[in-house]
Amino acid sequence: MLTRRQALKSLMVPLLVPIRSSLAGSFDLGLHNTQGNQLLNNVLQNPNYWSSTDASRYTGEHYDEIRLSSGADGYLAYISGEGKQSFTARDVAETIFQHQDLIPRFMPSLISAKYIGEGVAPYNNRPYTDIYFLVDLKILYMSVPLRTYLIEQDDGTYICAIELITEKMTTPKQWTNYQNIIAREKEKIGDLWFFQSIVPVEYVYGFYHITPGTTHESRVTLVTQVKFSSNDSILASIATELPFVLRQGMQAGFNGSVAACRVYRELREQNRNTSLKP
Repeated sequence: MLTRRQALKSLMVPLLVPIRSSLAGSFDLGLHNTQGNQLLNNVLQNPNYWSSTDASRYTGEHYDEIRLSSGADGYLAYISGEGKQSFTARDVAETIFQHQDLIPRFMPSLISAKYIGEGVAPYNNRPYTDIYFLVDLKILYMSVPLRTYLIEQDDGTYICAIELITEKMTTPKQWTNYQNIIAREKEKIGDLWFFQSIVPVEYVYGFYHITPGTTHESRVTLVTQVKFSSNDSILASIATELPFVLRQGMQAGFNGSVAACRVYRELREQNRNTSLKP
């Protein structure tokens, strides 16, 4: 896996080789999770999908709209905004795809954001990065190994699709390595309070859609669905609080991602300036 130094040093050459596609016709995100793949393809291609949901709108924030609804399959969450500044679509895509480990600098509740693997997925032929997130949601810790795929659209926009990493998506050696890394990252928490628990998710899937903005250069819309492991008893006592917790998590994550994109862009420029010195 590339270190931060190696990644930034590579920025002078094309680093990403996304699969080009179009939302028109038979577009398919290609997620390994077939349930999530079907739902998200529908969200992407149906312009009226959100018309019946309530929206919370904001001014003066990095995001300007949040939607959150619950159902038998978990919480479907939507957050969208332009970041209060201009970023190119490529800068945003690169940050989401391979520089999310910058986010903990700006999001203290993100205990761990550690890249654990990368490659090309054999089931959809898309480049991917694997990252492990350990998030402090106050009433619980959320443990999520996440795979991100990079898709460049024919119109120059990007989609970064995400889903929970399962054993079937990896080789035996890769899976063992991932579990060892995750175990070490969990040790960062230390002793838990009696009411706290590290809760795995049963599934999570979603996408970042990076499109032209109205006020600034790019708009980012994140749509994701998460369902916590149903056999964790702690959820029974806090289920009514989860929408509030998830909303706060989306807001903090969006703000942290904007800050990470800004830092990534600054580091890239510093690298370029250094490489050009005689």
